[in-house]
Amino acid sequence: MKKPGKAALARARRLYVAGDVSLGRIAETLNMSAAAFRALRQREQWPARGEPPVPAPVSARGNAPEDESSLDTIALERRLVRALRREIARAESEIEQAAPPGAERKARILGLLVKTLGDLRKLGTDERAQAQKAAADESTEDPRDLAALRQALAGRLGALRSTRTDG
Repeated sequence: MKKPGKAALARARRLYVAGDVSLGRIAETLNMSAAAFRALRQREQWPARGEPPVPAPVSARGNAPEDESSLDTIALERRLVRALRREIARAESEIEQAAPPGAERKARILGLLVKTLGDLRKLGTDERAQAQKAAADESTEDPRDLAALRQALAGRLGALRSTRTDG
Protein backbone atom coordinates (compact mmCIF):
# COMPACT_ATOMS: atom_id res chain seq x y z
CA MET A 1 0.00 0.00 0.00
CA LYS A 2 1.30 3.41 -1.01
CA LYS A 3 1.68 6.02 1.74
CA PRO A 4 -0.42 9.15 1.07
CA GLY A 5 1.39 12.39 0.28
CA LYS A 6 1.38 15.46 2.48
CA ALA A 7 -1.26 17.24 0.40
CA ALA A 8 -3.60 14.23 0.42
CA LEU A 9 -3.06 13.78 4.15
CA ALA A 10 -3.77 17.47 4.82
CA ARG A 11 -6.95 17.31 2.72
CA ALA A 12 -8.05 14.16 4.54
CA ARG A 13 -7.48 15.83 7.90
CA ARG A 14 -9.58 18.85 6.85
CA LEU A 15 -12.40 16.55 5.79
CA TYR A 16 -12.06 14.58 9.03
CA VAL A 17 -12.12 17.69 11.24
CA ALA A 18 -15.06 19.21 9.31
CA GLY A 19 -17.04 16.09 10.20
CA ASP A 20 -19.26 16.07 7.11
CA VAL A 21 -17.60 13.21 5.29
CA SER A 22 -17.77 9.66 6.59
CA LEU A 23 -14.62 7.95 7.78
CA GLY A 24 -15.04 5.27 5.12
CA ARG A 25 -15.20 7.89 2.39
CA ILE A 26 -12.05 9.61 3.68
CA ALA A 27 -10.27 6.24 3.79
CA GLU A 28 -11.35 5.63 0.17
CA THR A 29 -9.87 8.96 -0.96
CA LEU A 30 -6.56 7.86 0.56
CA ASN A 31 -6.89 4.36 -0.96
CA MET A 32 -6.81 2.79 2.52
CA SER A 33 -8.83 0.25 4.39
CA ALA A 34 -10.82 1.34 7.43
CA ALA A 35 -8.32 -0.34 9.76
CA ALA A 36 -5.36 1.35 8.04
CA PHE A 37 -7.12 4.71 8.27
CA ARG A 38 -7.80 4.14 11.99
CA ALA A 39 -4.09 3.39 12.49
CA LEU A 40 -3.18 6.53 10.53
CA ARG A 41 -5.45 8.68 12.73
CA GLN A 42 -3.84 7.28 15.86
CA ARG A 43 -0.32 7.64 14.48
CA GLU A 44 -1.00 11.27 13.41
CA GLN A 45 -2.76 11.91 16.77
CA TRP A 46 -5.93 13.30 15.22
CA PRO A 47 -8.54 14.15 17.88
CA ALA A 48 -11.61 11.94 18.13
CA ARG A 49 -14.59 13.36 16.24
CA GLY A 50 -16.79 13.44 19.33
CA GLU A 51 -14.41 15.67 21.31
CA PRO A 52 -15.46 19.30 21.68
CA PRO A 53 -13.29 21.83 19.84
CA VAL A 54 -10.55 23.48 21.83
CA PRO A 55 -11.65 27.03 22.72
CA ALA A 56 -9.50 29.95 21.62
CA PRO A 57 -7.38 31.59 24.32
CA VAL A 58 -8.94 34.61 26.01
CA SER A 59 -6.39 37.00 24.47
CA ALA A 60 -7.36 35.88 20.96
CA ARG A 61 -11.07 36.40 21.63
CA GLY A 62 -10.67 39.81 23.23
CA ASN A 63 -12.61 40.83 26.30
CA ALA A 64 -15.33 38.58 27.60
CA PRO A 65 -18.79 39.66 26.47
CA GLU A 66 -20.90 41.45 29.03
CA ASP A 67 -24.44 41.11 27.74
CA GLU A 68 -26.58 38.40 26.22
CA SER A 69 -26.73 39.90 22.71
CA SER A 70 -22.95 39.83 22.33
CA LEU A 71 -22.95 36.19 23.47
CA ASP A 72 -25.34 35.39 20.64
CA THR A 73 -23.09 37.23 18.18
CA ILE A 74 -20.06 35.25 19.28
CA ALA A 75 -21.92 31.93 19.09
CA LEU A 76 -23.25 32.82 15.65
CA GLU A 77 -19.77 33.77 14.51
CA ARG A 78 -18.38 30.41 15.68
CA ARG A 79 -21.15 28.47 13.89
CA LEU A 80 -20.52 30.46 10.73
CA VAL A 81 -16.78 29.75 10.89
CA ARG A 82 -17.47 26.01 11.27
CA ALA A 83 -19.90 26.08 8.31
CA LEU A 84 -17.34 27.96 6.24
CA ARG A 85 -14.64 25.41 7.03
CA ARG A 86 -16.96 22.54 6.05
CA GLU A 87 -17.89 24.21 2.76
CA ILE A 88 -14.26 24.97 1.90
CA ALA A 89 -13.28 21.34 2.59
CA ARG A 90 -16.14 20.14 0.36
CA ALA A 91 -15.19 22.56 -2.40
CA GLU A 92 -11.54 21.47 -2.31
CA SER A 93 -12.60 17.85 -2.49
CA GLU A 94 -14.90 18.48 -5.46
CA ILE A 95 -12.34 20.59 -7.31
CA GLU A 96 -9.82 17.76 -7.19
CA GLN A 97 -12.34 15.26 -8.59
CA ALA A 98 -14.01 17.40 -11.26
CA ALA A 99 -16.12 20.53 -11.39
CA PRO A 100 -19.69 19.43 -10.59
CA PRO A 101 -22.67 21.13 -12.25
CA GLY A 102 -23.44 23.25 -9.16
CA ALA A 103 -19.88 24.52 -8.66
CA GLU A 104 -20.75 28.13 -9.54
CA ARG A 105 -23.66 28.14 -7.09
CA LYS A 106 -21.44 26.73 -4.34
CA ALA A 107 -18.80 29.36 -5.06
CA ARG A 108 -21.43 32.09 -4.65
CA ILE A 109 -22.57 30.53 -1.37
CA LEU A 110 -18.97 30.46 -0.11
CA GLY A 111 -18.58 34.10 -1.07
CA LEU A 112 -21.74 35.02 0.82
CA LEU A 113 -20.59 33.05 3.87
CA VAL A 114 -17.25 34.87 3.88
CA LYS A 115 -18.97 38.27 3.51
CA THR A 116 -21.42 37.42 6.29
CA LEU A 117 -18.58 36.35 8.56
CA GLY A 118 -16.81 39.65 7.97
CA ASP A 119 -20.01 41.60 8.69
CA LEU A 120 -20.66 39.56 11.83
CA ARG A 121 -17.14 40.14 13.13
CA LYS A 122 -17.49 43.88 12.46
CA LEU A 123 -20.82 43.87 14.31
CA GLY A 124 -19.24 42.13 17.31
CA THR A 125 -16.36 44.64 17.31
CA ASP A 126 -18.81 47.55 17.15
CA GLU A 127 -20.87 46.12 20.04
CA ARG A 128 -17.77 45.69 22.20
CA ALA A 129 -16.62 49.24 21.38
CA GLN A 130 -20.04 50.65 22.33
CA ALA A 131 -20.06 48.71 25.60
CA GLN A 132 -16.57 49.97 26.47
CA LYS A 133 -17.56 53.55 25.62
CA ALA A 134 -20.70 53.29 27.77
CA ALA A 135 -18.65 51.93 30.68
CA ALA A 136 -16.10 54.75 30.29
CA ASP A 137 -18.88 57.35 30.17
CA GLU A 138 -20.41 56.02 33.39
CA SER A 139 -17.11 56.02 35.22
CA THR A 140 -16.25 59.65 34.40
CA GLU A 141 -18.59 62.00 36.23
CA ASP A 142 -18.32 65.78 36.08
CA PRO A 143 -17.19 67.03 39.51
CA ARG A 144 -18.94 70.39 38.92
CA ASP A 145 -22.27 68.58 38.68
CA LEU A 146 -21.59 66.83 41.98
CA ALA A 147 -20.74 70.12 43.65
CA ALA A 148 -23.90 71.74 42.31
CA LEU A 149 -25.96 68.76 43.48
CA ARG A 150 -24.44 68.96 46.95
CA GLN A 151 -25.18 72.67 47.16
CA ALA A 152 -28.77 72.18 46.04
CA LEU A 153 -29.28 69.37 48.57
CA ALA A 154 -27.72 71.44 51.35
CA GLY A 155 -30.02 74.34 50.47
CA ARG A 156 -33.12 72.13 50.54
CA LEU A 157 -32.13 70.49 53.81
CA GLY A 158 -31.54 73.93 55.32
CA ALA A 159 -34.98 75.08 54.13
CA LEU A 160 -36.61 71.95 55.56
CA ARG A 161 -34.88 72.47 58.94
CA SER A 162 -35.92 76.08 59.09
CA THR A 163 -39.57 75.24 58.35
CA ARG A 164 -39.56 72.55 61.02
CA THR A 165 -38.09 74.75 63.69
CA ASP A 166 -40.30 77.67 62.72
CA GLY A 167 -43.53 75.69 62.56
